[in-house]
Amino acid sequence: MKGRLISVVVPVYNRASILNETLQSVRAQTYRPIELIIVDNGSTDASLFVSRDFADKYAAPDFRVIVIVEQKRGASAARNAGLRLASGEWISFFDSDDVMSRDFLSDMSRNVAESTDIVVTGTSVLQDGQLIPRVFVGSSRPEAQILASEISTQSFIAKRSFVSTIGGWDESVMRWNDWELGVRVLLSTPSIVWLRHKSYHLIRAHSQSITGSGFSESCRELLHAMQQAEADIRRLAHGEKRFLSALAMKAFLLSGTMLREKDAAASEQMLRYAETVRTNWFIRKLGYCLSFLTSRGVRGLWRVAYAVTRFI
Repeated sequence: MKGRLISVVVPVYNRASILNETLQSVRAQTYRPIELIIVDNGSTDASLFVSRDFADKYAAPDFRVIVIVEQKRGASAARNAGLRLASGEWISFFDSDDVMSRDFLSDMSRNVAESTDIVVTGTSVLQDGQLIPRVFVGSSRPEAQILASEISTQSFIAKRSFVSTIGGWDESVMRWNDWELGVRVLLSTPSIVWLRHKSYHLIRAHSQSITGSGFSESCRELLHAMQQAEADIRRLAHGEKRFLSALAMKAFLLSGTMLREKDAAASEQMLRYAETVRTNWFIRKLGYCLSFLTSRGVRGLWRVAYAVTRFI
């Protein structure tokens, strides 16, 4: 797809102190042409000034920079505003506090065929001063997304028409919106390319991201994301048992994590939800065990859940 315009959408809310680093990392891409769409989401600091100043200084014929304001709150609303405005055949989404790897768009574009809808790769999270590759299964099975969250905001480029066709970003989902989008992506059975050879970017973990912590304090938002994913499964996959079983086990695992965070009320709420997801007695028994072990600090139990879904 050499020479085809890629639109990069960056939602911004109060990131004035670090926004320029993100924008410069997009400008440093070895790929051209690029259309950078910066969507200010009602910032109360100098983010809008930083965005406009960047556009004035660095916009070029092969590097368009567009700055808009979206007053409806939430990253999903801001991303959808950018999606509607984008003119590139391909689109990428990026967060305003992360740093894009210089070769990301070039590497992704080299793996696009005419029939490709989306290209997905691994990403790296900054933890304790070190870049740690995130778990990346590289599987088109929706259970992998449900349990391992392999499709995240910064991990893919997609045909703009494909993202629009599946409904864009769910603006009702305030946390784990990229997780829910990834579930819909795989349920839509696209032509997908997985790049497993390396991880990209410097992603800063924070409480509102898949990579973040503090799940208990966002229990209501996480429950809503889970319920939206359940609705996606029922609508797009006719309530496929394997996918619902994976979702139930995701909820059991979250319940254990919340108990480990010493929030028994949030843990109980997530546990009750897990019990409502239509599955069988074996999945529920396994879910209780996984929840207990997670509450005691055992890590990586999503792999057990993922393995079990292969036999449902």
